[in-house]
Amino acid sequence: AATMMEARAPPPEESSSSSSARLATALFPHAAEKGGQKDIDREKINSIVMSLTRDSQYTKEKLAHHGEAEKWVAEARKRLGTLDRTRLSVIQHELAKKASLAEARRSRRARCVVDFDMFFAAVEIRDDPALADKPVAVGGIGMISTTNYVARKWGVRSAMPGFVGQQLCRRGPEFGMPKTELVFVRPNYDKYQQVSDVARAIFKEYDPDFHAASLDEACLDLTSYLETKRRRRREGSSSTFDFDGSSSSLSNNNNLNTVDDDDDDDDELADAVLREI
Repeated sequence: AATMMEARAPPPEESSSSSSARLATALFPHAAEKGGQKDIDREKINSIVMSLTRDSQYTKEKLAHHGEAEKWVAEARKRLGTLDRTRLSVIQHELAKKASLAEARRSRRARCVVDFDMFFAAVEIRDDPALADKPVAVGGIGMISTTNYVARKWGVRSAMPGFVGQQLCRRGPEFGMPKTELVFVRPNYDKYQQVSDVARAIFKEYDPDFHAASLDEACLDLTSYLETKRRRRREGSSSTFDFDGSSSSLSNNNNLNTVDDDDDDDDELADAVLREI
């Protein structure tokens, strides 16, 4: 009888903290996990984020949009529930055909995306090493552009209002972290541009027509570069990849022997070029 009662018992109600945390995740980009935040108490941190911003006009607008999205999802699920097995099978077949067509049209070009890690903060720490062990946020009380990995242990990250990040650091004991102060650094975009220019000069060696999405992001088409490397390697009949030695990181990769399988060979060459960049 006890087992039957347990089976029929309703699921436990969601706590207020869990509900707030889940809502924050749905509403705010800065409530999502970022690199360096894997082991933090996301539920408690997002609950604090929600409590600090619940009454703002931004949050009210996001809540309104979220409500409309929830209605749309509910209606879509309702329509999906009316489909019979035959109709679902037809839809799945059509989707499979489209996927196959897309795969057939896939470009055979080799591209890579470069995204610098905590770019603004890294430049500031380079110029002031004393900041390395402190929670650093580039930005101000209104908005944070980026943070270092120390700050991320308190849940502080890019796209977060500065006052929220400040409070998270001060309320650290509520989620297992000590109380601390967030160090704000005023952005210096001229300096970041100078560093970015150095990187872009390197990118041009691999793709003269590379696309830069921002100061710290770029998309490179490595197809021509890889073809040149492949051709030189074959013409030289070398047992190792024929790099020009311009990159110090490549000096440690001379054991990258060629293999018989072309696909594996190309993958190995591509991996080596990525390390070279």
